[in-house]
Amino acid sequence: MSRSGRRSSARHRAALRFGALVAVVAIAGCGEPNARPDTVSSSTASASPSASPPLATPTMKPTATHNTSQPPPTTASPTPTPPPALAGTPTPALPAPAPEPVASGSRLAGKVVALDPGHNGANAANPGVINAPVDAGGFSKPCNTTGTATDAGYSEAAFNFDVALRARTILERRGARVQMTRGDNDGVGPCIDTRGRFAAEVGADAMLSIHADGSDAGNRGFHVIQPAMRPGWTDDILPASQHLGVAVRDAMVAAGNRPANYAGSNGLTSRDDLGTLNWADRPTVMIECGNMRDPDEARALSSPDGRQRIANGLAEGITAYLTSL
Repeated sequence: MSRSGRRSSARHRAALRFGALVAVVAIAGCGEPNARPDTVSSSTASASPSASPPLATPTMKPTATHNTSQPPPTTASPTPTPPPALAGTPTPALPAPAPEPVASGSRLAGKVVALDPGHNGANAANPGVINAPVDAGGFSKPCNTTGTATDAGYSEAAFNFDVALRARTILERRGARVQMTRGDNDGVGPCIDTRGRFAAEVGADAMLSIHADGSDAGNRGFHVIQPAMRPGWTDDILPASQHLGVAVRDAMVAAGNRPANYAGSNGLTSRDDLGTLNWADRPTVMIECGNMRDPDEARALSSPDGRQRIANGLAEGITAYLTSL
């Protein structure tokens, strides 16, 4: 059977298995539970169950299609909510942020960017939804997780959404059409498979899934997660996603953000167990912007200046990738 035939058959089986779950919620949340014990935790929810047993089907990713009969979904432009104040005297973990990059007319005119703010504000209150198993790329994982938070209670979900809004503002000033997998921080999900398919559904030229990590104190810095080779799932987007990952890494460093001292190599790593990346049919990477469980880094991530520095780097990286095509 041809590859397209295998994908079509797999799509039919996947639709029967997971159609009911997709209907419950409307994007990598990264915060997916690790499938391997030797990978760094990406803000795994304490309420999430252990990894479900592998699924028998599908073994190939269904070919994504873009519905041209309806316009792509649009999202509102809510105002970010400031995080709670942190105790003690703030000690900046990073240098002062560079000014927000100046828009340059229509550099990105005609380009579509998908931004995926990981998790969601009401995930923790809906364990029945986010713990339900979905297909993460030929194996089962929970729909989503709660994400992590600083000791002061600033949630990763709120951080992810704020950074996405800041990056969207820059990209839209440059002429890009930006689509987001969620339009507020008050909902549940979407599930990781829905997040992954979002890029193709809106016709995105690139997708970035935004997260923050929940690792041990002393672990600091960002790392960009590229999809690893998973035949039938990521082979079609692997080279372009690697190109995107390097562009985002380089721009993050240029904006004053430090690569992780505990994960990956020089700010880059790859994983084959993330449903958001496995389901994507467009160049896609995920980023852990920093460690919310380290006190010094938590101060930077909780500050408007720190989040703007990150958004600057993300927008610059996406711009560099899209203008290099």
